[in-house]
Amino acid sequence: MFKRSVLLGFLSVITGILATGLAGVLGLSQLAVGLGAIASLVAWAVVLRMEGWTIISLPSLFASLFVAYNLGPTVEMAFGSSVEKAPGLVDLLIAGRDIPLDFVALLLCISLAAFAFGLWVSRLPIKGSALSEKPRERGQRVLLQSSAFYILGVSAFVIGFSLNILDMMRVGGIQAIFMPRPERLYSLAEARGSLPSAPFVFAGLAVASLGWLGYGRRRRGFFLGLLVLFWIALLFIQGDRRFILYTLLIFAGVAYMLFGFSLKLNIKVFLALLVLYVVFSLFGATRWMLVPLFSGILRLGEAWSWFISNFSWAWFLPSSGEFMGPYFSLVMTLTEPEWLSLVNAPLFGLSYFYAIPNLLPRSVFPGEKWEPLSTQLADYVFRNYLPPEFSVPVGFGFNPIAEAIINFGANVWAPALVFFLLGWGFGWLKDVAKRNPLPWGVIYALTMPQAFNLNRIDFLWSFQEAVYYSVVALSLLYLAPLVVSAVHRARKGVGGGL
Repeated sequence: MFKRSVLLGFLSVITGILATGLAGVLGLSQLAVGLGAIASLVAWAVVLRMEGWTIISLPSLFASLFVAYNLGPTVEMAFGSSVEKAPGLVDLLIAGRDIPLDFVALLLCISLAAFAFGLWVSRLPIKGSALSEKPRERGQRVLLQSSAFYILGVSAFVIGFSLNILDMMRVGGIQAIFMPRPERLYSLAEARGSLPSAPFVFAGLAVASLGWLGYGRRRRGFFLGLLVLFWIALLFIQGDRRFILYTLLIFAGVAYMLFGFSLKLNIKVFLALLVLYVVFSLFGATRWMLVPLFSGILRLGEAWSWFISNFSWAWFLPSSGEFMGPYFSLVMTLTEPEWLSLVNAPLFGLSYFYAIPNLLPRSVFPGEKWEPLSTQLADYVFRNYLPPEFSVPVGFGFNPIAEAIINFGANVWAPALVFFLLGWGFGWLKDVAKRNPLPWGVIYALTMPQAFNLNRIDFLWSFQEAVYYSVVALSLLYLAPLVVSAVHRARKGVGGGL
């Protein structure tokens, strides 16, 4: 049953959607964007209200990032910014396009409303949904198997770390770490039989965190922290913000789902997130210097001089950083008929269906794999728009609304079903994880990065990551009781021999 605050929230969102649509029909574009922004923020607040205002749950995180990736650029483009900035690649590609921002604003509030409604439907009471495992029993099981969880998790983490280094060596030796980021990512994507380093690293991190938090030995935490520090340092050198965020989210997800850690939105948390956004924005604007610095081409003094001379408040605008790449895919989808023709839109759900067969590695896939929409967009822009100095395609990511439109047409209801299913799916996964924390709590934690990923990449890649990580984690969790039994039998045998 609706709580009063949630019901009022839904009624406000519906009113906002109708008002946004009316303003768009009347040609009041800026008013439509403003009304759509308010309706989207109310829908976001409804999601957080249903999640108890915690921001480290899948629904809260997805909705928050959706607002950041979509609402920020839309408002900035509609009302302009007083901060001057040098045009970047995406700015040049968007320049001159007649973007229907009032339509975009309507799509945003409808998408978030559908997501919130799907989440509410997932909370409807189901007969026979009692907990299958009591918290005390679960705690005893985690305590009993914590050493096995920790050892197996750390082992998988080390294996994944090693595979990552080996992958670098396959595309140019250890110096591949210092290659320009687009060239390195393109080389890794083109290499057949790419080594599965990420599933081992992140599944290992989740299971090792479970083993450490479940018992709390200081030495375990120190050693695991040291490994994670080395991993983050490697990512930092490569300028990889994405996997750094994955690492933080997965650890937070294990603490939240299995040990009750809850990070509720308040002033302190908001300020901490604002600081994190500033740090990531600075990192995004200056990460090009990391490779030259570590390879000795650029001196620290020169890097500092460049920073002082080129610092701009525009670095912190939504249109200057991470958010604008996926937003560009939405702009292209709404303004370029040639792009829609290239991908044979409408696909009627095929881009989501192809996520299943594309789970097979390319080296064993029969025939040619279907190219994800993000890859097709990068190739299209590379062939038609990029100047000659770009030697390889540049990735832009992909917007979930753009993917919904390519599948179901450029209408206001295209994303409604997709976002309803996302909301319901995230809510269902949380319900299952609460009833069966092992293994589903770990799978929930490993899915946390996809709340971020689904806002910036097509569904196929996100689904593939979630499945790969979960399969490795399930294997480790299955091995844990076998390891415990083997140790008990060995100890018993030794004792019997004496």
